[in-house]
Amino acid sequence: MIRQTFGAGYVVFSALLVEPAMAAGIAAVDDGTCSIRLSGTIESGDEEVFASLVATRQPDPTMTLCLDSPGGSLVEAIEIARIVHERGIGTLVEDSASCESSCAIIFFMGTSRQGGQPSIDREVMSRSEIGIHAPSIFIDAEATFLGRDVMSAFDLAMHAAGSITTLGQTTD
Repeated sequence: MIRQTFGAGYVVFSALLVEPAMAAGIAAVDDGTCSIRLSGTIESGDEEVFASLVATRQPDPTMTLCLDSPGGSLVEAIEIARIVHERGIGTLVEDSASCESSCAIIFFMGTSRQGGQPSIDREVMSRSEIGIHAPSIFIDAEATFLGRDVMSAFDLAMHAAGSITTLGQTTD
């Protein structure tokens, strides 16, 4: 959750973000289905952990990232999603798992590269969930805001939307 304080009140902007609880667990698993597992809330630093783990592995068209996350940091999720797409890593939400909010951005970038040709590689198992929601803004109804305060919140929202749009323009 990005919280920006303005004047006497506050504005909270949420764009596919969740209040952090603890950093996501990111680990190599190689259990026959998943090559890497990301579970828990996505937080600052998770992109570095994911990038380091992926860098130690040989490119493999069957590499799959299993996801079970309520979401978290939009910035980290976008960076992880870029790596997933660039490296050709498939995504999977296993049976009874969920991938919500910013996690869904990672899921939707699941790609495999066989013979140099990219193809969509995403799977959602039964009883699992993908959670997608619109960006939202919460305003303290009792607060008064200056024009520059409103513009700062608007700029933050546009930056988040622009990041998602740019990522979404990646085509295969």
